[in-house]
Amino acid sequence: MDFGALARDATRAFLGGESAGSVSLERIGHGESVAFRVDGRYFLRLHSSAVSETNAEAHSRSALDSELAWIGAIGRDTDLVVQEPIVTPAGERVVSVDGVLATMLSWIDGEVVSGQPSAERARSAGRLLATLQAHARTWRIPNSFERPTHEPHVARAALARAPLAAGERDLLERAVDAAIAEATAVARTPEHFGLVHADLHEGNKLFVGDEARPIDFGCCGFGYWLYDLAEGLLHLLPAGRRALVEGYGGLAPDAVRLTEGFFLLCASTGFAYQSARGDDIARSVATVCEHYATPYLAGESFLLSG
Repeated sequence: MDFGALARDATRAFLGGESAGSVSLERIGHGESVAFRVDGRYFLRLHSSAVSETNAEAHSRSALDSELAWIGAIGRDTDLVVQEPIVTPAGERVVSVDGVLATMLSWIDGEVVSGQPSAERARSAGRLLATLQAHARTWRIPNSFERPTHEPHVARAALARAPLAAGERDLLERAVDAAIAEATAVARTPEHFGLVHADLHEGNKLFVGDEARPIDFGCCGFGYWLYDLAEGLLHLLPAGRRALVEGYGGLAPDAVRLTEGFFLLCASTGFAYQSARGDDIARSVATVCEHYATPYLAGESFLLSG
């Protein structure tokens, strides 16, 4: 498949034939879509089944249009800096080019943090997450809105696909089963459950100074608020987790235990994704087993300690 030609055709559909003829296209890595930086000003995604088949539910025309509808609403309704969805001259947010769906957003600048963030950046990330969730709680979701639901039990199936030693598998399965049981006991009411980004890890936040900006809403859907928080905490050390939770607005004691369960579910799901990508997960698995799963099963808190 000639993604370069598809990208040029999609750019022409969004920007119009005349203006798209001489733009520059720079292919960049981007998870579950083939992505291009267009003329230094736009971010183009090609949603090909060749790269997004593992998350097909989030890549239908309706689901993509819904993702962009929320991003556009965030940009209008909050002070957050987000990518603006680009529409075609006919007003479409999603186009089809030779059977491949394409979407385009404005390009926003910022730095992806490598390693652990400063305390202020972690607090900023917490405020960002709180703002997104506050918007989701009050936004009037369109009747046509269609995004996946993030079910806790998916972590169990994902864990089954990860290459684990027998002892590690037994420990993690027991911890995941306990976390699923606690999560599913929580009512899916607006107090606990709603529209979430669901993937706000360090690679999906840009920083300008200490200001955090969200990108890549490709996993957004319906889920528990604390699941959304856990995903953002996943790769932080305790000091960073404490700072992010502070920026988020704090956690009640009973919410800490639930967040720890979601933390384990996020980590377990990640093992399947990382191993499928060819990553060596041995060290991460050992860390999760020793520092998170073991104390969780013993009823000991780990999220904010250390």
